[in-house]
Amino acid sequence: MSLPLFPLNMCLFPDGILSLNIFEIRYLKMIRAASDEKKCFGIILLQRGLETNTPGEIEEFYDIGTKARIIRFETLQPTLFSISVKGEGRFKINSASRGRYSLWSAEVSEVTSDSIVRIPESISRLSSDLKDLFNANRKKTFPVNREMGDFDDRFNDAGWVANRWAELLPIGAAQKQSLLEEMDPLARLKKIDFILR
Repeated sequence: MSLPLFPLNMCLFPDGILSLNIFEIRYLKMIRAASDEKKCFGIILLQRGLETNTPGEIEEFYDIGTKARIIRFETLQPTLFSISVKGEGRFKINSASRGRYSLWSAEVSEVTSDSIVRIPESISRLSSDLKDLFNANRKKTFPVNREMGDFDDRFNDAGWVANRWAELLPIGAAQKQSLLEEMDPLARLKKIDFILR
C-alpha cells in the first residue's frame, strides 16, 4: 500500500486525535486531496530534521507510524488549513521516497491492530485514573473526544488505555515512539505503569 507521509516531531496513536495547522506548500495539496478523497496519510516521528522544509536538510524518520484520517477540515486562508485527524492503524515503512516539493511517500505494510486484552486487577487503577482525567477535563483537554468512540466500552481495553496515557504523559517523543512500537498491548500498559510510578 502506498501512503503519503507527514513527518512530525510528535506521535499519533491509534484512536488518538491530533490538531494541526497546515501551511507548507508541500502539504497543502496532499491534505486537500486526502480530505476530498477521504483517504488516509501517514504520520511518522522524525529522528532527524525539521518539520518545515529546509534547503539541504534531509529528514530521517522512524519506520513505524500511524495512519491519519481527517475528521475536521477548515480553510483559514488560501494557504492555511486547520485540521484534526484521528489515528487509525499503525503501519511499517518498507521503502520511502522523496518526491516533488520534498513530499515523502512510502510503500507500507499494515501492522496488526491490538487485540482486546482486559486490564488485570493489579493495574486497574490506570483505567479508573484515566477515566477520572477524561471526566474532569472533557471540555478543556479533550475537545474532540466524541470522535474517539464509546469511552465506557474502552476503559477495560489495555491497548486503548495505554495509548491514551501515552498521549497524555509529559515524556519525550522517542519514548512515545517506543510505546507506539510495542506490539503487546498489555506490555505497553505495564510500561505506562512503570513510567507513572
